[in-house]
Amino acid sequence: MTKIRKKEMRAQYLEIRKQLGETSVVLNDQLTKNLISFLPSTSKLVVAGYDPVKYEINPEKFMTYWHALGYPVGLPVVINKGYPLIFRLWHPELQLQDHKLGGRIPPNNQPEIFPDIILVPLIAFDRLGNRLGYGGGYYDRTLYFLRRYRPVKAIGLAFSCQESLDIPVNKYDQKLDTIVTDREVILC
Repeated sequence: MTKIRKKEMRAQYLEIRKQLGETSVVLNDQLTKNLISFLPSTSKLVVAGYDPVKYEINPEKFMTYWHALGYPVGLPVVINKGYPLIFRLWHPELQLQDHKLGGRIPPNNQPEIFPDIILVPLIAFDRLGNRLGYGGGYYDRTLYFLRRYRPVKAIGLAFSCQESLDIPVNKYDQKLDTIVTDREVILC
C-alpha cells in the first residue's frame, strides 16, 4: 500500500513542481536567501549540494556562495545501485561529466569529501522531516551510513507548494533535520 501511495504522490507533486514554470526562478532565489540566513558564514561546515534534475530546486547559487567563503562543497556520485552515495569536491568552474545512471557528477580526479551537511532534493515533504524522493533510496542509505559514524545534518530543499500533510514512510526512510523553502525554514 505504501509503495502505491508513494507512486501516486510522486506523480502529483512532480506535476505541481513542473507547473511553477518561470515562477520557480524567483522562488529558488528566495529559498537561497533563506538558506544563507540559516547557515551563517561562520559555521565553516563542509556542505554537499546536488546537480538538479526534473525541475528541482537549484542549489548552485548557494554552493557558489559557500565556495567563495572558502569552505568545501561537494556533489553526490552514485557508485553502484544499492550503495550509499559518495561526495566529490566541487567548485563553480568545474566541468561536470554525465553519469551512466543519470545526472552530472564531478570527474574521478576530484577528491572525495565527507559532508557535515547534505542538501537533499525532494519531491514532497511534511513538517515531521519526512521526504518523498524518487524511490531509489540513495539519500536514505547515505544518511543511514554516515550517521552511524558522525553527525550529519540533512537539509531538504523544496518549494513551499511541495508540502504534504502526510508523507508515507517505511523503516528505511531517514528524516530530514531541517527543510528550507521559499517561505520559511522548518526545524524538524
